[in-house]
Amino acid sequence: MPRSPYALLTAKQSDGVLTLTGRQHESDPETRLASVPLSRTVATGTPISPRLTLWQIPGRVDWVDAHARGTSVGPYLARPGFLSSVGVTVVVTIAQRDQRSRDWVEGLIWRAGDGSLHSSAGTTVSTAVVTLSDTSLTVYRDPGLKVVSFFDALDGRGFTGIRDTPARNVVKIQVVRKSSTGGWEQLAVGILPPGARDPRVAVATPGAEVSTGTMQPDGAVAFVARNRTDAEAKDGLITKVAYTDVNGHTRVYRP
Repeated sequence: MPRSPYALLTAKQSDGVLTLTGRQHESDPETRLASVPLSRTVATGTPISPRLTLWQIPGRVDWVDAHARGTSVGPYLARPGFLSSVGVTVVVTIAQRDQRSRDWVEGLIWRAGDGSLHSSAGTTVSTAVVTLSDTSLTVYRDPGLKVVSFFDALDGRGFTGIRDTPARNVVKIQVVRKSSTGGWEQLAVGILPPGARDPRVAVATPGAEVSTGTMQPDGAVAFVARNRTDAEAKDGLITKVAYTDVNGHTRVYRP
């Protein structure tokens, strides 16, 4: 993960103005990085350097997922903090290196305190909670930012977002990552086309678990496959998905 160019970032508000300051080292004096009008009603983003973007989200959030433009380079992370005095969550997105454009962050998706998901694009985020043996994944799709992603409730991570591909591309995400309990795990996330149902998922590794859920509010069927292994897997987990389309016909998709 990228490291911040600042050892400490501080957000303060006064008289309707939000000020962000930073210290490259903890012993350094504060340097003002940005002063912007406080936004209490809509999510707003302000680029402040080729590596940093300042966002404001009304209310407290449980987690936030930042989505970069296709022109961005290197990994990035989001650091949120809640200003209880004004009821605004401040998020600073930090890139590993200078970006080609200061507006490299396209938008944010976040979960509010009531569990609902929201998008800085103002669109309705469709979600499904898919339960596995020891955790649950929140699969979500935002038509405004045109992304599909997921959040892992077990250890508070996920966010392997990808551009939402055409409906005929049923498998959206296949990743291999270090497991929080040791070893490796393969994860695959898919969403059936509108009106389709009954996914039959074939996996490359025997013993992988598969679970489904229904996206709300659009009603699409989502599925998640997971396999745990001692060695890092080199191939995709899902080999084939058969399903029944909206007209009652059997369709087969191969990633």
